[in-house]
Amino acid sequence: IFTSPAVRKALTLAVNKEEIINKVLGGYGALLDSPLPPGTVGYEESAPQKTRDERLASARTLLTKDGWKFATTTNTWTKTVKKVKQTIAFDLATSEATELKNVSNELQSQWAELGVPVTVRVFATGDLKETIVRPRKFDALFFGQVLGQSGDPYPFWHSSQRLDPGLNIASYVNPRADKTLESARIETDTAKRAKLYATFNDEIAKDTPAIFMYAPEFLYVVPSEVRGFSLGAITVPSERFLNIYEWYINTDSVWKIFTPSS
Repeated sequence: IFTSPAVRKALTLAVNKEEIINKVLGGYGALLDSPLPPGTVGYEESAPQKTRDERLASARTLLTKDGWKFATTTNTWTKTVKKVKQTIAFDLATSEATELKNVSNELQSQWAELGVPVTVRVFATGDLKETIVRPRKFDALFFGQVLGQSGDPYPFWHSSQRLDPGLNIASYVNPRADKTLESARIETDTAKRAKLYATFNDEIAKDTPAIFMYAPEFLYVVPSEVRGFSLGAITVPSERFLNIYEWYINTDSVWKIFTPSS
């Protein structure tokens, strides 16, 4: 079923990302429509999502045009290809991490509204990596990616990385996307690089190899007595300590004769 672009696009349309961000993340997340999160070159802010009824109607129209028929008795979509009856149903593998597990359950509920039964399969993080991710043995996978400070999506989307130990988990292959990623990672001009990533985003949007959900936002509570604390763009949690050498709590009085003259 995932070889059909119409099915992939319909599943994408049926997802209410804003609702998931609000329910699971308490509203602390940026909605995504591409592999490039906020703070990276080429990031484009997502357009507001349609209403629930509009999304489901559009998804059903796509499936119907692709030859799928909805059976009200079983609440499923079926299609006969070469005398073989197919049904849109699949397993969704994810990690036991609370956030990933909760989002997967929300996805299951939303796809059920479309008439697509999904079985969520939860694995210990180590088992997920070794038995599901590395051998690419899954129908669908809900997983996270960290681009880091460079913001280079090449490791996750270039076709040369589609086999383990590469990180192209979706096994995405697109020659034009490959060429664009190769050019972007060596381009030093930010404006030109952004244009290259815009082309890459167009290819991704056309192929729909994955459903891009959100970039989580992290909250850090700092004691009021701590001074010198500042945050810039953080791509991994440990980066909040980048200026820890400037933090302080207490200060000593210094005679004016020892302070720099203004």
